[in-house]
Amino acid sequence: MRVGENVTVFAGDTQAALDREGTRNDRQSGEKKAVYAGGLTGNVALRDRIAQKKEQAQKRALKIVSDMWEGDRKIDQELDKSRRIAEESAETLKDARENLESIEAQKEKVRNYYGIKEGDEELVQRGRREQVARAMAEAYGQEYQPGEDALTEQEWSRYQDLESRGFEDYERWMTDLGKAEGYYRQTIAQAKGTIEGENSVIRGMRLERLKKDPMVEAQKQAEEVLEAARQDVIGMVQEEAKKHLDEEQEKREEQAEAVEEKKEEMEEILEERREEEEELEEILEEMPVQESMDMKQVQAEVRQEVQKILGKMNLVAEDIKGSKVDAAV
Repeated sequence: MRVGENVTVFAGDTQAALDREGTRNDRQSGEKKAVYAGGLTGNVALRDRIAQKKEQAQKRALKIVSDMWEGDRKIDQELDKSRRIAEESAETLKDARENLESIEAQKEKVRNYYGIKEGDEELVQRGRREQVARAMAEAYGQEYQPGEDALTEQEWSRYQDLESRGFEDYERWMTDLGKAEGYYRQTIAQAKGTIEGENSVIRGMRLERLKKDPMVEAQKQAEEVLEAARQDVIGMVQEEAKKHLDEEQEKREEQAEAVEEKKEEMEEILEERREEEEELEEILEEMPVQESMDMKQVQAEVRQEVQKILGKMNLVAEDIKGSKVDAAV
């Protein structure tokens, strides 16, 4: 994982990735740095923040799927409800049609009982109108004048026969049956409307599901939430890695400063030693042999003292002479 232009963070479970990156960076540029993110897990605060972020993301993703599942379940319930209503209405429609057939059969029986043939009902209505007209003319002392709708003698005879056989009872029967017929026809119309409406609802819901599967959409949203959380965790690790790098860089700079100071101090000591040795060599050249040997002993003692000083500083003269401090660290 890249943190910056010259920094790479490895969050794996092994140091091998870091070693590989370090080798590659050494070949490419000494300025690039690699940080093993596994080393950051010792940071309790960071670990807790990552765990909290993951837990929040998982809860949110679960809620999205649960809510979508609940919504999908409610859709199924609505579909079942519409199907149930449509089925009940279909049953009502069937019963109403059967009742209509029964009423029609009863009408036929009543017609047969009273001997009613086609056109008799209209004939009776005409006969009643003519009978009223005859009665009115007689009441006013006038002679009845038949109209265009007047019954013939044969029709008049048929009319009187129907009335004498209880046409009014027939009418009461037919009126009651007609009311029942009207009720069942209205029931049929309502049942058809309900069935059509519920089927329309069912088709609409199915079409919407075909366009967009709610569970697939929920899964997609949940994955987006988890991916966003993953990116947040990566950002947290990156931030911590940068902070860690800055702290390490500061420590290295401080160590380099201390080394530089020690180097300067030792260079001063070595310079003083060289000057002393030069002075001793000049003196030895001018001194007799015995005195020269004594001075060599003194010189050896001086060297021992210098070595003790170097030992106390945890350095040796050869290290100081050969050390090189990378100012870019």
